[in-house]
Amino acid sequence: FFSGFGPRPTPFSPPRPAPPPRPPRIPLAGRLFPLLRTLGTALCLTYAVLFHRPLQQTAATATTPLLVFEALCAARWTRWLWQHPWSALSTLAVTVWLGRAIEAATGSQPGLQGDKQGLRLSLNGWTRLGLFAQLWLVWLLLSRLEVFGRRLSFWWVSLWTVLVEGKHRWRRSWPVLVVLLLLLPVVVAVIASSAVLGVMLIPVWGIPLFVFAFPRPLRVWPVNQVRHSPGPDSVLFEPFFRNLRATLSDLLGQGCLSSTPGSFYLLRHDQYMVIAELLESGLMQSMVLLKGLELQMTSCHTAEASRVDEIFDDAFGGEACYNEYWQHCLTPITQVDVDCYLVSDVKLTGIYEHPEQLAAVQGIFLRCLVWILKRGARQGPMSVDLEDDEADINLRQAAEQQFPWKWYQSLHGENGASFQASDSAAPPSLRDFSDPIVQTVLACLRDLQGAGLERPTMTWLFGWFNGGQASESSWIQRAHPLLKQEVVKAFRYTLRLLYEQVAWQVEWVSEQTEQLMERLEEFDESWHIGVGGTDDWTRAVRATTTNLFTIFTGENGEYRARGLTYGPATWGVGALNPEAVRGIWGSLNWEMLYLTNDDEERYSIQAHEKLLRNITVQSAEPPLGYPVYTDVVRCL
Repeated sequence: FFSGFGPRPTPFSPPRPAPPPRPPRIPLAGRLFPLLRTLGTALCLTYAVLFHRPLQQTAATATTPLLVFEALCAARWTRWLWQHPWSALSTLAVTVWLGRAIEAATGSQPGLQGDKQGLRLSLNGWTRLGLFAQLWLVWLLLSRLEVFGRRLSFWWVSLWTVLVEGKHRWRRSWPVLVVLLLLLPVVVAVIASSAVLGVMLIPVWGIPLFVFAFPRPLRVWPVNQVRHSPGPDSVLFEPFFRNLRATLSDLLGQGCLSSTPGSFYLLRHDQYMVIAELLESGLMQSMVLLKGLELQMTSCHTAEASRVDEIFDDAFGGEACYNEYWQHCLTPITQVDVDCYLVSDVKLTGIYEHPEQLAAVQGIFLRCLVWILKRGARQGPMSVDLEDDEADINLRQAAEQQFPWKWYQSLHGENGASFQASDSAAPPSLRDFSDPIVQTVLACLRDLQGAGLERPTMTWLFGWFNGGQASESSWIQRAHPLLKQEVVKAFRYTLRLLYEQVAWQVEWVSEQTEQLMERLEEFDESWHIGVGGTDDWTRAVRATTTNLFTIFTGENGEYRARGLTYGPATWGVGALNPEAVRGIWGSLNWEMLYLTNDDEERYSIQAHEKLLRNITVQSAEPPLGYPVYTDVVRCL
């Protein structure tokens, strides 16, 4: 039986090779950025060579530790110049401006007395320092001021939420405001001290009061392995992250994104949400960690995701001349086109339950089964062992009435130009009836009619879609292992065609025969129709099959269909406040122990549309966080 069919490892045809990735559209500024980067580095080096003579000028008075410190600062600034030229160039400009201002102040007032004389000695001490030591001190000051500004923004957003936002506002918000105003010097001192010491801030009781966390290094990498949650959604991020890494590399190389280590970026499209963390940055390379969040959105996730969509729509599609969401931890940056799977979920209520749809199941199924067996058979004879009772007159009469002979002959090239509506009424010839494919289809038809094909239900069809409806005593189960796979594949094609029959208003049985052949060819070449989350589904996603389709049951037991289409999509890219992200992450352990509610739910998991608290908690490292897919650390 079935000797003409070769062994196939999977029940679906191999997809076509994925098209080559499209070259990114690089604007003129992006093309000039590498040149400007090199010129800026050359200018900084030229200035250091021409105007820096600290060792010769201070050799008589400088001590050995000072000279060693100057040498270390020189080595550090040279490395920083190539890794972060724009930061080094701005630091050099501030240092030169500060030196000129100090020289003007000390030179114009030579007769200072008392405290002013001490100030002059301090200024003279600054001028006696070498250029590289001055650069390091200025960089340290600017970096601490930048961190202080971000943490002050974190504090302000928390304060504004407590006072204004209705869901987060306390009943007695004004007493809280009075207390915070009285403690304002203490709060500012805590924020400034944490910025100087480099420790994160932890919010206390959801109000803008912060305490120090223990010092943590910013560049500790997580376990370097791919981690994903069970389910069909996690594998969707794998082909997308391959394309996203190339896009992020272009954005970092063009200067669209900051290359400061510890930066966080949020990418958003439709149901997708991705967090990109910049772990390290060097000369023409960056270490990036990508995390994909859940597609099945909860109420808290939906509230924050809607606000993110509003921010991106206002920034890239609105007509506002200023940022209406300036009191937010997300700053929109740009939009990019990245190839990914576009997801669409549809309820199947009223589609497969309609009597006309159920009546068309048998006709469409027989055409799909003939197509699959004909396409899968090799050249040469095929033999099938039919039992004696299956070759009687009843089987021949059923064949004359129900078998799609016109469709079968069109696949053989006979009468291919004349397709009539009554294609099952054509009388078969003895040569046609002796075809093993015809005998196999008729045997399957007889076996399925006794199991419910004549009056199918959605439960019965869904069981065949999942591949587990045939009993052990059925002829399909006993005949050959490959036969059941082909029957399941035919049922999957049938359910997809029934869905299109309602959506497109076509009749696959009585008309559109040429279109049906073209559609089945597309199914074989660029579609995978199967059960989500299986190995076949995972292989199809990894191979970037153009279209995928599955049917599943939702939370309420209702049948739903999910379609995936691989193609370009426009993604919004924004920068998150890194101090807010690290502050929320630092409080997760404490909140799980002491700030759970009656349902043992963490406080920080509650939606916060300004701080994106729920999204931030999801992106934390497990077990405190629960990202759907976490990529390995990649070098871009």
